[in-house]
Amino acid sequence: MMAVTLWCSVGKVTAQTPIVSFPHTEALNEGSYEYSFTLAVPSVVKVSQTGGSGGFVSAEIFSASGDFSNEIVSEALEGIFFGECLLSIYTDKSITLRVDVTPTTTETMTFPYNKKLTLPAFGDKWFKFTLTKETYLTGSILDNEVYLESYIFSSSGAILSLYFLDYENITLPSGVYYLKIRNSQEQSVAVDLAINAIDLSAIPSYTAINYTTALAKNTDVSGTLKTTDLGKYLEQWMEDGVPRTETGVALFKGYTLSVTAGKQYKFSYNTDYDDIRVYILKNGTLTGIMQEDVKFNTYYSFISDATENLRVLVLSWDIAKNIDYTLQVTENNAPVATMQLNDLFAAATTLNYTSLPGSWSVNFTSATPTVKMTLEREQTISWVTPATAYKMIIPSPNTGINFRIFPKVNGAAGLIYLKTGSSYEFVGEAGIGMTPSAGEYYLLLVNIPDVPPTGFDFRMWRDTDKEPGATPLKELLDATTSAVSLPYSTTGNISGGAFVPELYWADLTKVKAWKVRLAAESELYIRSNMVVVLYQSDGFGGYDEVGYYWGWDGSLDFDEWNTLPAGDYYVVAGFDDSYYDGYGDFWLKIGKNIDDVLSVKGVSIDAAYKVYTQANTIYASGVEVGLPYRLSDISGKTIASGITNSEALSLDVSQKGLYILSIGTQRQKALVR
Repeated sequence: MMAVTLWCSVGKVTAQTPIVSFPHTEALNEGSYEYSFTLAVPSVVKVSQTGGSGGFVSAEIFSASGDFSNEIVSEALEGIFFGECLLSIYTDKSITLRVDVTPTTTETMTFPYNKKLTLPAFGDKWFKFTLTKETYLTGSILDNEVYLESYIFSSSGAILSLYFLDYENITLPSGVYYLKIRNSQEQSVAVDLAINAIDLSAIPSYTAINYTTALAKNTDVSGTLKTTDLGKYLEQWMEDGVPRTETGVALFKGYTLSVTAGKQYKFSYNTDYDDIRVYILKNGTLTGIMQEDVKFNTYYSFISDATENLRVLVLSWDIAKNIDYTLQVTENNAPVATMQLNDLFAAATTLNYTSLPGSWSVNFTSATPTVKMTLEREQTISWVTPATAYKMIIPSPNTGINFRIFPKVNGAAGLIYLKTGSSYEFVGEAGIGMTPSAGEYYLLLVNIPDVPPTGFDFRMWRDTDKEPGATPLKELLDATTSAVSLPYSTTGNISGGAFVPELYWADLTKVKAWKVRLAAESELYIRSNMVVVLYQSDGFGGYDEVGYYWGWDGSLDFDEWNTLPAGDYYVVAGFDDSYYDGYGDFWLKIGKNIDDVLSVKGVSIDAAYKVYTQANTIYASGVEVGLPYRLSDISGKTIASGITNSEALSLDVSQKGLYILSIGTQRQKALVR
C-alpha cells in the first residue's frame, strides 16, 4: 500500500457523478471520469482498481483537506480527507474501480491543551474540539526550528485557518471543529504543543481605545501589558489617504503625547518580547509603526510642524503572558539644522562618465548634511537623517551606462529619483543595479536614523566594460577546481565571497562555490541556511543551471533534482543581502543521502516568516503584523502591496514564475510552477 503526501487545495469542488455510499465499485471503460462525494468526518479514502495490469490508470482527489495523484495500476492509494471531495480517474483500459472510506482516528481536544506531540515523516494528526461559547484560540509550538502545517476546519469541512500554529490566533463561535496538524518534513518530529482557549463572552464588545495616560518626555516610561488587560479593541485611522478600521483581540494600552511646533522628537522602545507593536497616530493618520525585531521600525523621528496631541498605542496579540516594555520620547528644543530634499538635489555632485568604469565609496560623518524627508512607498516614512546625493545625466539614447549601489550595512537605503519638470519622482531602490532610460537622475543615499553612521559603495560601467568588483560566473567556477569529498560539511562567514552579476536576481552580494564530482549516477542532497544555486558543466567550457532554492530556514531541497547523472557539479551559495547584509555566518552540508545532511549541530538557524505556493497562490506564514509588504515579479513590477494585518498572508498571481515577497526588511522568493 502506498502512503501519499497530502497538500492543501482550498476551494469548492464540483463533479459530474455523486457517490452516495461506500464502498463504491464500478466497471469503467477507457476514458476520464469525475466523481463527487462529501465526508461528514475526517476519513481515510482508499482508491484501488483491478483489471488494469499493463495499462495506465491515474487517480486524483481534491478537497480542502488534501489532494493526491498517482498511478494505481497495481497499488492502492490512500489519504485522509474531509468535507467536499472530487475524485478524478483516467484509464486506458477497462477496469473495476473501488473506493473505500473509513473514519480516521481523531483525538478529542480540551483546553488548555499542553502535550508532547510526535508525528512521523509526512504524518498527520487530527483533533476534534467543541466550543460552547464564542472563543479566542491561541496556539504555538514551543520549538522555533520545527515547522508544522496546521488547519482548522468547521464541522462541514470548510477550512477556517491555514496557519493556526504560526501565531494566527482565531476567534470562533460555538460549534464543533477539527484541527489537522501535518509534519511536512522527511523525518519524524516531537514537539510541545500548547493551545489555549479564552472565553470572549465575558469581554466587552469592541470599543474605541481610551487615550487618557499622558506620555512623559525625556524619561523612560515603564509599562506592562497584563493578561487582565485583554480586550476587544477598535481603532480608526487614515492610511495612505484611505480610512481604515482596525479591530482585534489583544492586550493594549493607549497614551497621549503633546508635541510643540518646531521641536524635534524621537520615539524608541525596548522589550524582551518580539510580539509587541507601537503605533503612532498624528491627526488621525497612521504615521509610524515600531516593533522590536525589525530595525527599520524600532524608531520614529520627526520635527513637529504643529502644536498638538499625538496618540501612541502599545499592543500585543500574544495574550497568554504579561509583557513588560519601556517607552522613551526625546524632545530636542534645538533641532539640528536640516535641508529640504529639493535643496539637497540642487547641490548634488554630478558624476563624471569619462572615467568609466569606476567605483566610489561614500562614508557618512558628522559633517554629512541632515535632510528632512518624507518618503511614500508601501508605507509613509518620515526621516530626519544624514544623506548625500549624486546627479546622473543619462543621455538619449542611453549609451549602455549601468550602475549598482551597495549599502555598507542593512541600515542604509539607496533611493533613485527622476527629475520631472521642477519636481522629483521616486522611481526605485538601487540594490541589484539598473540600466536607466534617458533622463536626469538623482541617487539619494540616506542613513537610517539611530543606526551608526555608515555609507555606500557604488559603481558605474558601460556595457562594453567589466563591472568593477564583479566576478563573472564562468570565472568563479573555472577557478573552483578541487572537488570536495562527500559527505561534506562546512561553516564560515560569507564576507570573503565574490559578487557574481549573473546572480543579481537573488540579491546575492557575496557567494562562495564548491565543486562536487559524481563518478556515477547518484542522488545529491543539499542543506544550508544560504541561497543555493546548483550548476553543471556543459562539456563545452560553460555551465548550466540545474536548480536553486532559498534555504535560510534550513529546509531540505533539490528533491526534484535528487538523482543526477555522473559529472561535475558546482554548488554556489550566498545570502540575500536584504536579510543578512550580504556578510552572514553560513553552514552548508552536501551528501548522497538524507542522513548526510539532516544533522546540523552547533549552528543557529535564523527564524523568519515562511513562504510556500499552492497553484497560483503565494502563502506566507509567521508574518509580523503592521509591516509594509510588496510582491513583485522578477522584473521588479509590483503585483500587490499593502500593510500586513494578520500573521498570515495569501496573494494570488496570474502567471507562473519567480516572485519576490518583501515584508518589512526581509525578502523571500516564491516559485509558482
